[in-house]
Amino acid sequence: MDSPLEANLLWAARRVEDEPGWAVLETPALQAIRTPVPAPVLNLAWGLPSPESLARAWTFFGDRQHRWYLPADADPGPLAGAGYVRVEATREMVLDLAGAAVPPPPAGARVAEAGPEDLAAWSALTGEIFGAGAAAEAAVWRPLLRRVGSVAYLVWMDGAPVATALVTPGEGTGGVHNVATLPAYRGRGLAAAAVGACVARAQAWGLERLALYGSRMGVPVYARMGFRTIGTLGERLSPWAEGAPLNPPSPHP
Repeated sequence: MDSPLEANLLWAARRVEDEPGWAVLETPALQAIRTPVPAPVLNLAWGLPSPESLARAWTFFGDRQHRWYLPADADPGPLAGAGYVRVEATREMVLDLAGAAVPPPPAGARVAEAGPEDLAAWSALTGEIFGAGAAAEAAVWRPLLRRVGSVAYLVWMDGAPVATALVTPGEGTGGVHNVATLPAYRGRGLAAAAVGACVARAQAWGLERLALYGSRMGVPVYARMGFRTIGTLGERLSPWAEGAPLNPPSPHP
């Protein structure tokens, strides 16, 4: 499956690869991004699992637990045999930006770019939802904003930040990441407002499309905004426990 979001993430990671703790792996069978923060949401792999690619991933990630995105028609057996745990299926969705409408924020909500003074709040909120950890602010988000040109958005309501999103430029296709809303504020159109800000920014950049991964909760929201599903990925979580891999795979079965 051609994955514009995978291409966008790799494009961004290559631009910060010389930052401490970052690394990018690109081979015909396996593509991966390792960040300085040991959170699976920030360490990603794509490709077809085989004894060789599993062994390569184990070496590349070291003590980093990671998520492996598997094409829907691929055999998950090698990942299951290595102890990877199945997570919900993820839909890849794209939006054609020409003529795309930006929904207004709901009453009482305000969407604003998270500048340097707000990035700690943005990082804390997205970290609370996705488990990225406090170290992500300096090690991951600031390099992406400073060197890649990514833009982070906060949605404010009742005097506090309650939702987030981040948009990253790319080669024709941008990416939307870290769409998160605090549980008490879900169902009010705040995620759509955050993504709408990303749409407007991508249009200003002159991009052609935006891509994102949609969870079961997010897919209806994005579909109402005009995003269409182009494929489904099986998401698997690697079996790291307390920094040590379980059942390390051998390249020679």
